[in-house]
Amino acid sequence: MLNFDVSLPKVLAYEGGFTKDSHDPGNWTGGKVGVGKLKGTNRGISAAAYPNLDIANLTAADVAPLYRHDYWDAVAANLLPAGVDHATFDGAVNSGVSRSSKWLQKAVKVSTDGKVGGKTIAAAVSFQAGAAALVRAVCSQRTSFLHGLSNWVRYGKGWAARVADVEAFGVKLALAAAGASPAAIKVDAEQQSAVAKTSATRHTAGAGVTATAGVADGSQVDVSNVDAGQADQLVNLILGGVLIGAVVLVAWFVWRAHVQRQRAAAYAASAKGT
Repeated sequence: MLNFDVSLPKVLAYEGGFTKDSHDPGNWTGGKVGVGKLKGTNRGISAAAYPNLDIANLTAADVAPLYRHDYWDAVAANLLPAGVDHATFDGAVNSGVSRSSKWLQKAVKVSTDGKVGGKTIAAAVSFQAGAAALVRAVCSQRTSFLHGLSNWVRYGKGWAARVADVEAFGVKLALAAAGASPAAIKVDAEQQSAVAKTSATRHTAGAGVTATAGVADGSQVDVSNVDAGQADQLVNLILGGVLIGAVVLVAWFVWRAHVQRQRAAAYAASAKGT
């Protein structure tokens, strides 16, 4: 199982313990609120996906075979490079086997059919920049996808933190498998944390500059050669376009700053061994 035994505890830590929120469709055996029995979710195993299990009393030993068969084996993790296996496995648990497989396939630039087969495995094993770089590429694909979801505003902070931790841990596994010493792995984590922190600061500054520039550009519209009626319409259109563009760009800078802060924190924790 290679890294399964070290990867699973990390995944389970994010999946959490037993919950029985009646408003969550996943907690019902019918997959919809009020349909079937309310059994809840435990260690990431939901009543909707596993309606016949005694959800409330599941132990780590109970769920391990499920995670191995339904997620780890489903993405052929045993055949992927160390670290890449963890990143793909965690993505499969969190967002589905097909989706996580596509993140890996996009990162290695093969056809994105959502199934990890021979071509995907070969491309991952021979990835020119190495397994650590591939872990980062997979996690970047995952973050970009999650940011595009409508509920990023509500759950984005937690998602970004999870992916950042997956990346840092995956890189540690990749470097160790490549023969790097614990000291070298720590130095790499410290360097990655510093780079991410600098990037977060730069993107935060970019958000401020863009917001200021957007307001300034909108206030400097020249309509001196347009009649009054058309001028008002033109000003409104220009101001609207400028402000919308500025808002979109500011939102992008804020998102990138947040993601980089989470990466900085994850790598810093990895360097400390936490």
